[in-house]
Amino acid sequence: MLDPLVSVLVCSLGWGISPIFAKKSMENMSHMISTAFYGLFFGLISIIILATLYLRNPNSFTKDVTNYPKGLGYAFLGAFASYILGSLFFFLALSESKNTALIILIGYVLPIIVGLVFAKIFFNDNINGMMYFGMLITLIGLTITLKYKKD
Repeated sequence: MLDPLVSVLVCSLGWGISPIFAKKSMENMSHMISTAFYGLFFGLISIIILATLYLRNPNSFTKDVTNYPKGLGYAFLGAFASYILGSLFFFLALSESKNTALIILIGYVLPIIVGLVFAKIFFNDNINGMMYFGMLITLIGLTITLKYKKD
């Protein structure tokens, strides 16, 4: 397996360039159609991954599974939050704004704070004083950016 740091760096690359392609797609179609195809392509990629997993090892669907209904329920909630609340409204914001960089900044920075708060609530993750201070600095930075942005 890949080192977690390498994985998150690759993730950051993917999440960093994906809004650029999303905005470019909306130069040629509406945000709703673009978002729908975005979801469709996610589905197609997922089917390819599931088929590959099955072809490589049919037992991969039962190995390390303790509760399918519960796991699928949480996966659905995560997908719903990511796709409907995340992608749909992110694409809407990108399509309505002339300032792509600002939408990317807000759309990618605020989820870090939201995620940290929810990780504390649901998993009792440790958030120390410096992390709270960092979140405060981040919010101040976003506020300054929004206040002094060029229209």
